[in-house]
Amino acid sequence: MDQASGGFDMEAFGTLMKQLSDSKLMQAQRELLMKKVEMAQTVMQAEMAGMSAPANIAKAQQSAREFGCERISVGIQGGNLNGDMRCAENVAPESRSPAT
Repeated sequence: MDQASGGFDMEAFGTLMKQLSDSKLMQAQRELLMKKVEMAQTVMQAEMAGMSAPANIAKAQQSAREFGCERISVGIQGGNLNGDMRCAENVAPESRSPAT
């Protein structure tokens, strides 16, 4: 877990797992680490569930419509550079016209 934000921290989780693999670990230490691993897994599962919430899916879809290009292609034909772009739905129309 990320102590600052309370969110899941993959690096910290990896550190916990590495500590658990220490063969010199005492049983009480192992149990404490296992509780930390369980807490981290609970946080991760909650975050994953939040990502699939309808409001978050709608927000991600809106962002995809408003920003970015899906594909940009260019090529040389007869000594001329030609190309086109496939941009998000709400990107300015002049950005979506073929480049020549």
